[in-house]
Amino acid sequence: MAKRPVPAGSAIRFTGISCLFISLPLLVKPSNAGTIAPSGVLPGGEQTVEAVLLLLLILAACLGVLLWRFYLVRQKLRVGVRLLDDILLHSNVAMTVKDADGRILRINDVAAKLMGKPAQELLGKTVDAVAMPETAELVRKHDHEVIEDQDVTACEEQVHYLSGSYTLLSRRFPVTDARGAVAGVGVISMDITQRIHMEHELRLAKVEAESANQAKSLFLANMSHELRTPLNSIIGLSELTFEQSEEREDTETAEIMQRVVNAGRHLLSLINDILDISRIESGRVELHAEVVHVQTLVESVINSMQTLASANGNKLVLEVAPDVKLASLDVTRLRQVLLNLIGNAIKFTRHGEVKVKLSCRDGQLYVAVSDTGIGMTQEQMQRIFEPFEQADRTIARRFGGSGLGLTISRQLLGLMRGRIDVSSDIQAGSVFTITLPMGDVDKAEVRPAPPAVDPKTARGRNPVVLVVDDDPDACELVHSALHRDGINVVSASSGEQALALTRSLRPAVMVLDIQLGDMTGWDVLAAIRADPEHAQLPVILCTVTDLDRRTGLLGVVEHLTKPFDHDHLSHLVQRFVGGGKNRSLLVVDDDKYYLDSIATVLRQAGHRVDTAPNGEHALSIMRHHPPDLLLLDMVMPGMDGLAVIEAMRIDPALAPVPIMLVTAADITPEVSKRLYERAVLLIRKGESDLADVVQHVHRLLQRLQISTSQSEVEQAT
Repeated sequence: MAKRPVPAGSAIRFTGISCLFISLPLLVKPSNAGTIAPSGVLPGGEQTVEAVLLLLLILAACLGVLLWRFYLVRQKLRVGVRLLDDILLHSNVAMTVKDADGRILRINDVAAKLMGKPAQELLGKTVDAVAMPETAELVRKHDHEVIEDQDVTACEEQVHYLSGSYTLLSRRFPVTDARGAVAGVGVISMDITQRIHMEHELRLAKVEAESANQAKSLFLANMSHELRTPLNSIIGLSELTFEQSEEREDTETAEIMQRVVNAGRHLLSLINDILDISRIESGRVELHAEVVHVQTLVESVINSMQTLASANGNKLVLEVAPDVKLASLDVTRLRQVLLNLIGNAIKFTRHGEVKVKLSCRDGQLYVAVSDTGIGMTQEQMQRIFEPFEQADRTIARRFGGSGLGLTISRQLLGLMRGRIDVSSDIQAGSVFTITLPMGDVDKAEVRPAPPAVDPKTARGRNPVVLVVDDDPDACELVHSALHRDGINVVSASSGEQALALTRSLRPAVMVLDIQLGDMTGWDVLAAIRADPEHAQLPVILCTVTDLDRRTGLLGVVEHLTKPFDHDHLSHLVQRFVGGGKNRSLLVVDDDKYYLDSIATVLRQAGHRVDTAPNGEHALSIMRHHPPDLLLLDMVMPGMDGLAVIEAMRIDPALAPVPIMLVTAADITPEVSKRLYERAVLLIRKGESDLADVVQHVHRLLQRLQISTSQSEVEQAT
């Protein structure tokens, strides 16, 4: 049929045509998706072709949009499916998707391997096909909880599959359909069987390590006592023989005994170092912070080193910055470090100077110990903190030592959150600098620094009386009045000199004049009372004026008006000095040799001494005759020292008896704190020789006498 053009906008009449067929393209991206070909019977009447075409074009456009959206959704679904497949394929955890009836819809190889079958064989199967009945029941229960609660759950479950038993850490989540309804469960499981096994092995290893550490601690504690106790007996008996030889003027025996004592002390020092490093490495060192006057602590260490410094011809110097006051730290450990550093400086210096400089900045305490000794190279400085190392091999032969002192010092400072630095040049000396946090002074326990052993009077039997007066004639009168009684008298002509001598000599009594050149006697007295180490020093005032109410406030124990009666002064001084003599003492120790040694020197010092080899015997003696002072060892068979102290605490007759602990045992900070609540003083065998013990006893008895006298004065005023 010939085609004729249809004029635009004109109507076409169809006459005698009963059907209509039209084909139109569906225009969708990326290309034509197809054609639409509607056909049908035309109703009667006239139709407009343009209207029909327009309607069909709109229909084609709508269908094209729908097809394009369907295409996009299908592409996204394909991407999602590929992503899910990649996750399932490459994941290192077990992943499973199940429908509401528990049939497996998707599963990865990790999960299939746990279940013991290939992944394809598991599709459409339930857990019953791969697990023991109890496991299948457990899994169904957990799946049902997720579907019921429509929430995510996590649990650790023990499962028994065909391939074996496992501990799984599983996380379940609901899987929803197109309507948002829960249609199944997704499960992600991690096999933690090996981790659980390792944790079990670690727990067993921890128990074994703790048991081994406990055995090591027990061994160290036993060795500490077993090694030190006989060695202390050897040293003590040798000292006793040395003193007796000197009294008989047997110089040959005295020289031999002095060598034995020196060798014993050297061996004891080595043993102490080895035990210290063992305790640190086993983590058995605990710290106990307390407030201390830093200058007082360092002065006490320096005073104890004066004899060694003098033997090498060295001068000991202390420089203290004005802002160095109180610090909260472990006094015992810091003292140990200072003794090591100052001792090394003295040992490696001949006819030079050892300086200790104290300063603080930004809450840090700095202690610099410098010397003018042999010095070190850079290579030597890198080795000296290693265990058993010294600057070179000739050092040990020339100067001795274990090579552990600096190692111990650095590790102790590390425990105290501090550090130690060194700088040195060959033949120009060395500088060791300690840096420590000052600590919270307000919160720490306050206890004064331990008393120093006075090198000038440590071996003497007579106490020192310090006379403070700017009149030389007055000092001479006091000296004459007291010297005839066998009392050592030292004079100070100024307040500053008096305070310095008080710190270095630790006098038994001070005879003080009020009128001095540089400062008043009241200023001197106030400074002494403000120092915890010397606050209990008895002071006798000698003045030409009447006293005011400050005598009671500052703890003046007696007063003499010039000119004074010599016999009265002697009587007053003997009241305090004699308080440490002719007292009843009980010494308790299971080491017979040490017991005999200490009892002998205490009797020679003028005391009445009883001895007991164990705690039961000691309590029996004390219940019949309570002593003025009990010297008690801590480690004894049967009833040990702690048990004795506890028995005394609950006995009203024995509770007031003062206790001085003399032991070679290692004491933890907890036990030490308990002991300080009951014991007046604790000293360690090996750190104090027999003469030192006698001096500690004398000072302790003297302090107790002074406390009693001051109480009487306070009650009277």
